[in-house]
Amino acid sequence: MNGALAVVIVIGVIIAFWVGLGLISSTVDRSVDFLGWAIGSAFRPSDPQARADGELTLTMPGEEVRSRLAAAGALDANSGCLTTSSGVLVQIVVAANSARLECRWDQAVADKPTQIMGDVLRAIRRVDAGAQVDLR
Repeated sequence: MNGALAVVIVIGVIIAFWVGLGLISSTVDRSVDFLGWAIGSAFRPSDPQARADGELTLTMPGEEVRSRLAAAGALDANSGCLTTSSGVLVQIVVAANSARLECRWDQAVADKPTQIMGDVLRAIRRVDAGAQVDLR
């Protein structure tokens, strides 16, 4: 009986060791996935805010202005973002009123809204000379 009991114990230890390694492996995999997600999220550029930080009144339809800016290379056609001379990413969105554009940017990286709107206005005036900033 001692030999059979020893074999059962050895098999039990091997199975327990195998199960333990599986649990450790899956825990490590989940931890690595989480850390990768956390690090990736920390270094991902932030998107412009959902609310408008500035608005422009146009003399032509907003979609036409956006398409002309994209054709001129001043506006990224995919994201709808314009990069100012100071390097701030500004999302240009056609407002409900089609003769207006909303400008959105991340307030955390931009502390000079007047300069940003000036840069945006200069870019917009290349295609719509009568564009004006709406002061609130």
